[in-house]
Amino acid sequence: MGIKRNSFDVMGFAMRTKDYRYIKWRSWLNSTLQGDWSRKGLLATVMFDHRAFFKVAPDFENLAGTAAFAQDEARLAAQLRAAYDGAE
Repeated sequence: MGIKRNSFDVMGFAMRTKDYRYIKWRSWLNSTLQGDWSRKGLLATVMFDHRAFFKVAPDFENLAGTAAFAQDEARLAAQLRAAYDGAE
């Protein structure tokens, strides 16, 4: 038996591209069974660069919020939101 969709409070919305893994942890709205995409609903953001995986130990650094990756993060954030807005 699976976990009921109204029995948890946090959901990770994730995507993987050729270069990155991008995750936004958001509050889960049990009343509508959807993630809270408001500013208040954002709990954490994680962004890993997979291009560096074989160059360094696989202990990924969270690049979300760093100036060097701001443009990539903005692009990934828009793609992630569009993917979940279009999902049913």
